[in-house]
Amino acid sequence: MSHHKELVEVLKTLVADLYHVQLKTQNVHWNVTGPQFQSIHLMTETQYTEAFNSVDEVAELIRTLGERAPGSFSEYAELTSIDDNQMFGFKAEDMLKELINSNKALLLTTEKAFEMAQKAEHEPSVGLLSAELSRLEKNIWMLNSSL
Repeated sequence: MSHHKELVEVLKTLVADLYHVQLKTQNVHWNVTGPQFQSIHLMTETQYTEAFNSVDEVAELIRTLGERAPGSFSEYAELTSIDDNQMFGFKAEDMLKELINSNKALLLTTEKAFEMAQKAEHEPSVGLLSAELSRLEKNIWMLNSSL
């Protein structure tokens, strides 16, 4: 398999992982309670909005590489590496820990995609994924700092 094809495959997993983390982050945004409600509510709104934009950018990158981007829940369920922990009844601290773990898993997928983009010598992917790595590292730091 060529580096180009391998890049597309990992980008498809990245779209699914991004979408999954976006949804989990929205779940926290909607359902968190407690003394930290306002700060967590605002932080997660920023994070799920950024994740939404990243899903779009990565999906469009897949299209520019000549492939079809995944776009259904069933495809995402098959592709994702993120645990589907629903967080019902979780306390705010536990919700934040779940988001940290999910963002760390997403970071690993993004690192894999970044390495593949470098091997494929596809500079648009390298640039986009480099920015995504920075965004995810910041998210993990912010979530950890909220504990």
